[in-house]
Amino acid sequence: YRGETGKIFGKWRQLVKQGARYHTQYRIRDVSGQWRWIMATIHAVINDLDGRPSRVVGFHADITDAVGSDRELADIEERLRVVFEGSGLGIALCRTDGCIESVNPALAVMFGLNREDFEGRWMHTLAEPESQGEMMSALVRLPRGGRRETRAERRFRRDDGRGVGLHSPATPSRGVSDGRRDMPPR
Repeated sequence: YRGETGKIFGKWRQLVKQGARYHTQYRIRDVSGQWRWIMATIHAVINDLDGRPSRVVGFHADITDAVGSDRELADIEERLRVVFEGSGLGIALCRTDGCIESVNPALAVMFGLNREDFEGRWMHTLAEPESQGEMMSALVRLPRGGRRETRAERRFRRDDGRGVGLHSPATPSRGVSDGRRDMPPR
């Protein structure tokens, strides 16, 4: 690929000067005319008296599929980030034990808190005291009990003491394991 020729020769010159190794990725056109991504690692195995390589060994691998998968994954992650950040619905991402890892701006506004104030808190502790036990039980059972989702209308308590009524569905991510690190406080 024209724009990467200089990069490859620059890496080669660096190898010749320093006598160590280089690692890079570049594109080439295959015999069918398709562009392929290549990962290259070149090591100097014997250096001359001036420390410059006189023999090198190299490894080149076609990583086209992996690069394509990485780009697709990055695109999906960006789309989800936009939905998470821009949604008018409050969203909390929790571990399987109910410990909050992050919340979106809408949920922070609902509770009158900064987003950072949620990190490390247990989701059930935001609920009204009389429903905390039931909520904790539902969250802990969710990933292990074969249920795909739990839905409930719950009353939550803001830090300023005001109540907030919310519809609070919970759905585990696919493939979650029992990620409990600590038992939540009761």
